[in-house]
Amino acid sequence: MTMIAWGQGVATRNAEEALLLPPLLDMLARRRWMNEKTLVHNEFAWNGRRVDLALLGSRNRTAAFELKLGSFGRALEQAMYNRLSFDRSWIVIDGLPRPASLEYAAANGVGVIVVTDRPRIALQAGLQQISPVVGRRLVAQLGVAR
Repeated sequence: MTMIAWGQGVATRNAEEALLLPPLLDMLARRRWMNEKTLVHNEFAWNGRRVDLALLGSRNRTAAFELKLGSFGRALEQAMYNRLSFDRSWIVIDGLPRPASLEYAAANGVGVIVVTDRPRIALQAGLQQISPVVGRRLVAQLGVAR
C-alpha cells in the first residue's frame, strides 16, 4: 500500500490502468471529493485483496475505486466486494459500458466513472450502509481514526 501525498504522482501494479489515475484524481479534486485533508491510498490491502484506490475523507467517509481497461465484469465483481466495507464503491473504466451492465451496477449500488478524453460520471455510486465495526476497522487501517 502506498499513501499518496496531495499533488504527488501515483503508480499502480498495472501500467495501463495507471493511465486512468491522473484524470481520475484531477476529477476528484475538481469536484471537491478530495482535498489536502483526504487520505489517498493506492493498491490498498483490504480483506485479502487490493483496492486500486481508496480514499478516507475528513468526516471518515470512505470510497473505493477499481480501475480496469476493458474488463467491466471483473471490475464490477471487485467493486461489489468493496461496497461491503466502503461508503461508496466505484468502477473506473476506459469506455462506456453497455446499458445492461450499467443497470446491473445501479442495482448493486456501484458507481461508474468513464475516463476517455475527460472523466465523467456515467452512474452515481449509492451510499452503502456498512457495519459500524467494519467501518471503524477500515478507517483505522486507512491511517487515521479522526
